Amino acid sequence: MKDYFRVSIWQDFATAEIKMVFLRYHRGGKEVLNLYNKKTEVVAEGDSIPADYIITLPRFFADEILKALAQALDEQNIKTDADAKIQGLLDATRYHLEDMRKIALFNFSVSRSG
Repeated sequence: MKDYFRVSIWQDFATAEIKMVFLRYHRGGKEVLNLYNKKTEVVAEGDSIPADYIITLPRFFADEILKALAQALDEQNIKTDADAKIQGLLDATRYHLEDMRKIALFNFSVSRSG
């Protein structure tokens, strides 16, 4: 199994705050990461995540902070698999519309000359 990272984001319904945690999965299991203090801790499946590994975004600023984070990732040209799929669909649609335009213009010129 290849190591991979995941960011888990959820809303605390009691406080309306957004919670975020960084996780690393590897052969040895799952670790939570505290990037600020440069600490990691192994967490067994089903165990709760220690509080000092959870990033809390205040409810009044959470949406704006997450949008700014997404913008910063985009500026660094960091794309997700979903972004690549969307781009592929947009490219396919553009080429399809170009083909349809050529057909429509051809049919229009034939009907005008005939």
